[in-house]
Amino acid sequence: MIKSRYIKRTFIVASLMLSFFAFLSGCGIDDSARGGETLDTFDLVVETVNDEISKGTDGKIVMTVTDEISDDDLKNINHSIDTMQGNVTSITTYNKANSGKRKIELDFERSDAMYVYDHIIDGKEIPEDKDKAIETLNRIRDFIRENKTIYCSTHCPDGYLNVEQRKIMKL
Repeated sequence: MIKSRYIKRTFIVASLMLSFFAFLSGCGIDDSARGGETLDTFDLVVETVNDEISKGTDGKIVMTVTDEISDDDLKNINHSIDTMQGNVTSITTYNKANSGKRKIELDFERSDAMYVYDHIIDGKEIPEDKDKAIETLNRIRDFIRENKTIYCSTHCPDGYLNVEQRKIMKL
């Protein structure tokens, strides 16, 4: 009976240790960004984040990067991505010992401004849980009802055409 408990405890401890080491090495993390390709420049990381955010929802990106991409660059990634579309809210790094590579997990949120933009320009619905986006849309509607407004966004290629044609917004 005592030997049986000892074997069970040993097995549990060994399993926990293996799980812990797998966690530290990044094993078992789905590296789905860019088909599992290892990214070796910060510009590729930024491009990947922008691509994922532009898909239109909040989410998570997992990617493998080389050690040449610095922690400082990753910490300041929101200075480099298109924050009109969204921003990175957290970064988790899993180092792979002596491999020259590591996996990173980036959680991101789509910006309220982008939900509003997509609604105004493309008629896409704003998710019910995006209270600030809905509030912003309602304020824009109120403003447009009371003021003749030409929509000129710096992120919209049609913005300059709207000004040139003096196209008045109607919602």
